[in-house]
Amino acid sequence: MKVTSNSKLYLVVDDFFNEAEQKEIWKELEFLTDPSKLLPPEKTGTAFVNDELLKKNQAIFLDTFYGKREHSRILNNCMKMLSPEMFSIFDDMDGEFKYAEGSNLDRTLLSYYEDTDYYKPHTDDAILTFLYWCYKEPKAFGGGDLLLPEIDADIEVKNNRLVVFPSYRLHSVTPVSMNIKNEPFSTFGRYCITKFLFIIPPNTK
Repeated sequence: MKVTSNSKLYLVVDDFFNEAEQKEIWKELEFLTDPSKLLPPEKTGTAFVNDELLKKNQAIFLDTFYGKREHSRILNNCMKMLSPEMFSIFDDMDGEFKYAEGSNLDRTLLSYYEDTDYYKPHTDDAILTFLYWCYKEPKAFGGGDLLLPEIDADIEVKNNRLVVFPSYRLHSVTPVSMNIKNEPFSTFGRYCITKFLFIIPPNTK
């Protein structure tokens, strides 16, 4: 893990997972990249504002799909996002990041982007948003970068990169353009594993 941002408003960590962890994650990604598993955008939340569909991609909430976290390599490995090492990094960030250690609920969404897919500006209904990006090398697409327009940040999508920011911040994904002709669900597109953190009052979880 290597922190590569110098802003206290958002965090960028490169080389987030080690080689063994990446292999476990990719094995599961290839299993999940199928039209019988990934869902259209209108069925994966945060997709509408005033009846406008904001995103074009395929996705699935992993907690719902598996039921038990121990059944998913992705869910197990993504607990690294809530490790003591990450909490120590948050100590040097703006105050909102310190809520991570007090969170008592998280949900994980797997999203897959191929040609012409995008996500228009939106906010998330959570405390913190973690975005982990990965794709097959050599990279087979352009675009897919993250924009945080309120703070004028344009963060390039990179393989094995984690980005963390307060969920209330407006953010979007630029359109993806595939460099090669491929069938849908080819596994050569842009993957994003999103972990949402919440603090839920007692007896309401």
